[in-house]
Amino acid sequence: MSNIFSSNRLEILCLKLADNICKPEQKVFAKETIITQSAGMNAWLKTKLAEHKGVFANFEFMNQDGFLAEMYQLLFKERLQNNFDTIKYKVFDCLDNSEFKENFQEIAKYYTDNELRRFQLSAKIADLFDQYQLYRPEMIDNWDTGALSTNNPDEKWQQWLWKRLEIESRAKIKGKIVEQMAAQKDLILQTYPAISLFGITVYTKFHLDFFHKLAKYTQVNFYVTLPSIQSQFENELLLSFGSKAGEQAQMFNGIGIEPEKNEDDTLLSRIQNNILNNDTGFKWQEDDSIQINSCYTPVREAECLYNYLLDLFEKDKELRPRDVLVMTTDINKYAPYIKAVFRNAPVNIPFQVSGATNNSDDSMTAALEQILKFTEEDLTSEKVVSLLEQKRIKKRFGINDCNYIRSVVRKANIRFGRENRAEDDSQYVSWKYGLEKILLGYAMLTDEEYPINENLTLYPYKDNEASESYDLLRLKAFVEILESLIDAQKEARTLNEWKRFLFEDVIEKMIYHDDFNKDDRTELSSVYRVLSFTEHLEFDEKVSFAIFLDELKTKLFTESPESKLDTGRVTITSPIPVRGLPFKVICFLGLNNDIFPRKDSFMGFDLLGEEYRIGDRNKKETDKYLFLDTILAAREKLYLSYIGQSVKDNTEIPPSIVVDTLLDYAGREDFVVKHPLHEFSSRYQKDNKRLFTYLY
Repeated sequence: MSNIFSSNRLEILCLKLADNICKPEQKVFAKETIITQSAGMNAWLKTKLAEHKGVFANFEFMNQDGFLAEMYQLLFKERLQNNFDTIKYKVFDCLDNSEFKENFQEIAKYYTDNELRRFQLSAKIADLFDQYQLYRPEMIDNWDTGALSTNNPDEKWQQWLWKRLEIESRAKIKGKIVEQMAAQKDLILQTYPAISLFGITVYTKFHLDFFHKLAKYTQVNFYVTLPSIQSQFENELLLSFGSKAGEQAQMFNGIGIEPEKNEDDTLLSRIQNNILNNDTGFKWQEDDSIQINSCYTPVREAECLYNYLLDLFEKDKELRPRDVLVMTTDINKYAPYIKAVFRNAPVNIPFQVSGATNNSDDSMTAALEQILKFTEEDLTSEKVVSLLEQKRIKKRFGINDCNYIRSVVRKANIRFGRENRAEDDSQYVSWKYGLEKILLGYAMLTDEEYPINENLTLYPYKDNEASESYDLLRLKAFVEILESLIDAQKEARTLNEWKRFLFEDVIEKMIYHDDFNKDDRTELSSVYRVLSFTEHLEFDEKVSFAIFLDELKTKLFTESPESKLDTGRVTITSPIPVRGLPFKVICFLGLNNDIFPRKDSFMGFDLLGEEYRIGDRNKKETDKYLFLDTILAAREKLYLSYIGQSVKDNTEIPPSIVVDTLLDYAGREDFVVKHPLHEFSSRYQKDNKRLFTYLY
C-alpha cells in the first residue's frame, strides 16, 4: 500500500498531501505522521496545509531515524540503543581498555594521558560506525562474523571496537522490526493509518527499503521532488548539479513527474523550463529576473542586498517581506553584517535572522558559554569586568553601573589572580587583596592603614560615590561565585552530576532568566533538551569538565535553533533548513570559490573512502543539488552574491563553481555586476539600473 507522487514543484505535492489527508477513508481523529528532512520544511508545510484546508491539527513531524526509533519502541516496548550517543560513550570506554591499548599501540598513542582527545576520537568513530551501518551494511555483517572486508590496516582495530560494543547493527534492528511488524500488523495500522514522506531529497537504500516493507501493513505515501521529466540528463545544468537527483530517480525506478512549467517569459523561467524539459538549447532573455553580484567584502554584500530588496519593494507594491528568502553559506558570519546594515538603513525592511547559533547576541546560551569557558588564567581585571557586563549576568547580580565598577577596580589596583604570592609582591594586585581594600573602605569610611595579619596590612579604598557603592558588594559576590565555579570544574563527575551543576550552580546563580518570558522558557527548554540524552545513557563513569564542556560545544553552543519562517518578515537563514522551499524572491550570499560547494574530506581511517557507491554521502554533490533546488525554487527573482574582488590589491577572485557553471550556461560575460569597494562610490547613480544605492 504505497503511492509515489512526484513533481518539480513543492506546491503541487503539498496540494496532493492536503487532499490525501482529507480523504473520507482517513480516520478523523487519527494523528497524521509526516516524515521530512528539515525543520524549515515542517514550518512551511504547517503554514501551507493550514492555508489550503483552513485548519491543520493533530499531526506529528519527524525524520526518518526518529520514526525508526519510535517504531522500535512501539513494537518492543524499549528504547533503541543503537544511537550516536550510546555508541560514542561505549567507544570512549573501549578505547581505555588495556587489551586495545596493547594490541593497537599506534592508535592509543594519540590519546594517551589525554581524556579529551580520547573523547573526541570516540565521537569521530561513532559517526563513522553510523555511516558504515547505512552505506556498508555488508561490512558490519562481516565484522560480526569475524571477517574483514578491505585490505586497509585500520579496519582491524575498528572491527575490534565494533565487536566490543555488543550492540545490534541497524540492519539487524531493521530485520527485527520487519519481522515483528508482520506479527503486530493490527497495532501498526492502528497507530499509523497513513505515513507521508514529504520533500526528502536524500534517501538511503537502508531507509527506502524499510518504508517499502512497511507499506505491506499500512499506507505509505512518498512525495518526491525531481527537477526534470527525464531521468537521463542532457541539460548542462542537470549534468553539473543533478547527480544526486539522478541517483534519487534511480532509487524510485525512474518515476515520471507531474510537471508544471513557469509560464513567465523571463531569463529565470527559461532556465527553469529548460531544466524541467531537459533541453540543451538556450535563448538569452535580457531582464532582471536573475542578478549576480561581485563584491569586495561580506558587509558590501549585505549593503548591496539591502539596495536590491528596497528597489524590489519600490517597484513591486504587491511584494511582501514574507515573500523574500535570503540564504547565506555561513549564517553566523553574515548575520552581524546584515543586522548592522538593515538596522541602520534609512528605510526599515522587516527581517528575521533564523538558524544562527544559540550563543549569539545576549542570549542565555551566550552567557552560559562565557561563564563555562572562564578559567583560572582569565581572572584578570578586564576579563572579569567584561564578563560581568554580559547583559544577563549583569541583570542577575543587579549591577547598575559597570563603568563605575571598572573605575573602582582600576583605582584599587586589581590586576590579576586570586591571592597571588607574597614573594614577588603580586598579592597586592590580586582580587582578594583588592576586594578587601574596597570593602573595608566602604565599611570604615577611612583610608588609614589597616593590618590584616602579622605580615600584611592594607589601606582601605575610600570611595565617595555612596549611591553606587552597593555595586561593589555585588561585585564581591560575583567574583566569589565565579571562583567557586572554577574550583568545581577541577573534580570529575558523572554526566548527570555535571548536568545538575549546570542548572543549580551556573544558571540559577549566575544567569538571569524570566520564567514568564516565552523566549526565556524556550531557550531554557532547549538546554534541558540537549542534555536529555544523559537520562537514558548507560554510562555512569566520572568524566572531567573538559568532556562535559565539549558536549555542550557540540550540542548547544554551535547548534542552530529551529528555523523561523512564517514571521511576516524577510527570512535570513542558512540554506539547508529551507532547501527547495518556494519563495517569490530568493537571494543567496557567500557563494565563494573556497566555501561552496563544501569539499569532502576523509579521515585517514575512514573506510568509506576506499570506493564510492551510488547513494553514498557526498557533500560536494549534495551542495550542487541544493543550488539546483535554489534555482528551481525561485518563483520570480534569483539574486546571487559572492566575494569576487580582492580588498588588498583589487584582483579578481573567481566565484563558486556553481556560479561559474551558470554563467557559462547563460553565455554572457557582462552578466555579473561588479560593485565598488565603498557604498559612497561615485559609480552609484540614480539612473543606473545596475549600480544604485539608497544608503547614501
